[in-house]
Amino acid sequence: MSSDELAISAGITPAFNASAAADLQRLTGQSVPVEAPTSQLGDAVVLLTHSHRFAGDSGIGELARRINGGDARGTLSLLQEGRSDLHWQSAPTPTALLTRIEQGYEGYLQAARAGEPAAAFAAFNQFRVLTAQREGAFGVAGLNEALEARYKRRFKLAERERWYAGRAVMVQSNDYALGLFNGDIGICLQTELGLRVLFESEEGFRSFTTARLPSHETALAMTVHKSQGSEFSEVLLVLPEQPSPLLTRSLFYTGITRAKHKVDIWALAPRISEAVNTKAERAAGLAERLALAVEDGAAHAPLSATSSSHQPSQLGLF
Repeated sequence: MSSDELAISAGITPAFNASAAADLQRLTGQSVPVEAPTSQLGDAVVLLTHSHRFAGDSGIGELARRINGGDARGTLSLLQEGRSDLHWQSAPTPTALLTRIEQGYEGYLQAARAGEPAAAFAAFNQFRVLTAQREGAFGVAGLNEALEARYKRRFKLAERERWYAGRAVMVQSNDYALGLFNGDIGICLQTELGLRVLFESEEGFRSFTTARLPSHETALAMTVHKSQGSEFSEVLLVLPEQPSPLLTRSLFYTGITRAKHKVDIWALAPRISEAVNTKAERAAGLAERLALAVEDGAAHAPLSATSSSHQPSQLGLF
């Protein structure tokens, strides 16, 4: 990682005193500028901008930069260039979307139906469907319900049947007795003991009867919010057809940067522009309370003082 790939920030702008700069150089081998801190956090914040998930010169990397910069026109232009790691379906329909998702999960479904835990989990992490919202035809609930209906018809399962080999679920609450926690992903497989839901663990796989699981939901499609911290080889990102307050720059950025190799975006052009142009609103007032107001270039004002002006940085994404 080069020095220009390590962006240092104390709250908003780079600011490290001599002692902190010396410590950073000793720990990282990189030289950082010495400046007076402009935040109550002082030199306690380091912002890393280099991604090890995808190459900086990839289509995904360039798309992330344009979204981060609030460049809606540039974002749409890039999506029309035909980059190998970017695909944009600008006129999505529910039927075409479901067919595309089925194709994306075909390898996973085959591994799961064969009862191979390692292969099933590996395939499931290769492809993931992310959405901006829960409700609607392009939301988590609508997509999961429609996909499961297709699978039940395909495998001749009763419509009321909840469990089948290949059903992926996400735990929604913590169960310390079982060692299962909110966000854990399980896959239902046919075993010698019948249908069991398996979860990955350091020792291999943990198996549970379907009745023992804490609150859970089908996880073929999940919200961008739930995907934070995860990465997948390919991501299919679905934005709603109608304007939504959930469409923000940070959501769009987070969704596309979950992908390592390819992003497939299903969204109308106006929704993409709205997402890129909309910064998430924060009402906590933390930035104002952390900012240092300097009077006559001297003493610091108390925490309740108003904030000084900030230079834009990547933190402006949120």
